Amino acid sequence: MLHVDEVAYRDKDGHLVIYSVKSKSVRMLLENSTFADYDVQKYIISADQNYVLLLHNVIKLYRYSFKAKYKIYDVANKKISSLHPFEDPEGYLQYATWGPRDNQLVYVHENNLFYLSEVNGTHHQISTNGVESVIFNGIPDWLYEEEILKSNNAIWWSPDGNFLCYATINDTKVGTFYYNWFGTPSFNETPVYPELFQLRYPKSISRDVVSRRLSFHMYPSIFSFCHRDHYFTSVQWIDNQSLAVIWLARSQNFSVVTQCAGELWYCVVVYEQSPPSRKGWVDVRGPIFFGQGGKNWYLRLPLPEGQHGHYQHVAMANNDTRHVDFLTQGRFDISEVVAYHEASNTVFYLTTLENRPGERHLFSVSGKKARAATFTKCLTCEEGESCLFFNVIFSSDSKNYVLECLGPGVPKIEIRSIYNQTFDVLDTNDELKELLEERTLPQIRTFQVPLKGGYKAQVRLFLPPGVKEDEVLSYPLVVFADSAPGSQLVTAEFQLHWGSYLSSRRNHIYAWIDGRGSGSQGDKMMHEVYYRLGSVEVEDQIEVTRYLKENLAFIHPKHTAIWGLFYGGYVAALALASEKTTFKCAISVAPVTSWLYYDSAFTERYMGTPLPQDNYLGFEKSSLVKKANKFKGKKLLLMHGTADDKVHVQHSLMFMKALVEEGVLFQSQLYPDEDYSLSKVRRHLFRTMEDFLNECFYIQRKDEYENTRVKKDIKAS
Repeated sequence: MLHVDEVAYRDKDGHLVIYSVKSKSVRMLLENSTFADYDVQKYIISADQNYVLLLHNVIKLYRYSFKAKYKIYDVANKKISSLHPFEDPEGYLQYATWGPRDNQLVYVHENNLFYLSEVNGTHHQISTNGVESVIFNGIPDWLYEEEILKSNNAIWWSPDGNFLCYATINDTKVGTFYYNWFGTPSFNETPVYPELFQLRYPKSISRDVVSRRLSFHMYPSIFSFCHRDHYFTSVQWIDNQSLAVIWLARSQNFSVVTQCAGELWYCVVVYEQSPPSRKGWVDVRGPIFFGQGGKNWYLRLPLPEGQHGHYQHVAMANNDTRHVDFLTQGRFDISEVVAYHEASNTVFYLTTLENRPGERHLFSVSGKKARAATFTKCLTCEEGESCLFFNVIFSSDSKNYVLECLGPGVPKIEIRSIYNQTFDVLDTNDELKELLEERTLPQIRTFQVPLKGGYKAQVRLFLPPGVKEDEVLSYPLVVFADSAPGSQLVTAEFQLHWGSYLSSRRNHIYAWIDGRGSGSQGDKMMHEVYYRLGSVEVEDQIEVTRYLKENLAFIHPKHTAIWGLFYGGYVAALALASEKTTFKCAISVAPVTSWLYYDSAFTERYMGTPLPQDNYLGFEKSSLVKKANKFKGKKLLLMHGTADDKVHVQHSLMFMKALVEEGVLFQSQLYPDEDYSLSKVRRHLFRTMEDFLNECFYIQRKDEYENTRVKKDIKAS
């Protein structure tokens, strides 16, 4: 663990170094040769800085999880040893990390948790009931990893390292999804029979996990939904003797914040949250920051702004009075509360600005005043037009922070104090700047388009470099759809993506549209899709595209396509099915085709359940499978990886089956053994999509792929 005034990073030569903000000195911890010798992909420094945990032979599992081999580097002796359970000297671990004291360690092996008080200490097995793919200790199951914790671990240390809280998740009664693994296409290596993989994957109205228990003698006391299906969404230590847990009903329309302490770790409810109306879901999430010994705490909560609905703002709650007071107000959304400085009683947060939802700025506000705009201070608003989107990482004492300017210019990273003094610049990405100066990039235009209900869509166009307002020529338009609830495409963040290529090299116009259902423009606009996915967000993609074609002469009136992946693939297909003239063709990558097939946490948050007494009709109306007959005479490309753990290939296969039964002709591309990321076939994916667009727009293909390398990690958007 680093001291409060230190930053660790790998320098330009690949050495692991520690930079002191206070003394402005740099000291080497580990030479680059060690990273090369073991092909190290990640490192973690112990609290006493005497050891470094090195991860190598990393094997990706799902979005956040992986298994890896771990080496321990002794800084003083420059010796390396392996971290492994006693029964498996060369085994892979599912997770490992240092504790907050000295060089204590914890790791997960075969779904069980192990603890070492020091590097050379005894391996203590904390849990013994772990079962692969069924019972998880210290790590999340698939659902918690993907939808709730968004992490590869479920372990929380007390600040002094004396207590360890971890989750036990039991998937015994969760349904299993099976998929084939075909292997390498080699005569000698390919198995005669495909290998069968399985994944516990809960779907709507199915039995979810049997239990989610926070262990080390910490059990929730009886509160509102203790005996109903529920999730825990956040765990944080308040001090060395107490912690806070946020719980969420499975229906995701009720949440409570509890504080847990004492010898039996009973939890007491200190805050409850329900949707302001029946139209919406609850989104109470951490981090929570505590002051005055846990008496006051700060987090993001919804605040009404009259007829405009609710916006997310910084709230202060008091345990004694149970009163919630808001420190900010206005028609803008707080993205995240990022720090609290106790000595000055100051809260720091990242936020959008009114009428500028695509920006993210760092603000501070006094913890003493309520709803007083005069007590808020923007710490990044004077950085210029090249820096309008920020991220920040605070030191543990909240005095210093790493400030990441993420766009719209080339990103740069600085170290600052809470008094806005720049200590040092860590990275300015000068090489990337020079490279981009040699390239011809698209013109970018960002504006708003009015929508039904008084809303405004945020729109961004990427235009070919030579396009002018009075352009005589017209260009094909490709719309990239995301449109998932709470998503946001149009931001000030720096990005290079497929649309950059299509605009600058293929003379296409590329569009992003944030309509109803998108995030960072208030809860009212976001909740418009509640219980009716596949409705107004699709309508907005169509209506805004029509608006663009009617008002911008340089857009070809007939050559218009829409594409997307996951939710965007679902929206793209629905847009093609919904209407005859706006889109000539659509590309749908890994689409959800029926919410019956998708995971329970996501589906039930926005759609409820398909029960007759709940939202049966909504599930019927939203199903792509049920709309197969509407694709007759239309150009559709359907793409999917057969090992997709997030959106199972079942979605596309059932849709294909329905299309075939309706006599619909379509194009499809399956990628054997590819997961949701499609990372190993990106080159083929984009070539296939471009060929499809060329056919759609009757464009003669100019093959530049033989001489141009397409990076595998290029963003799809």
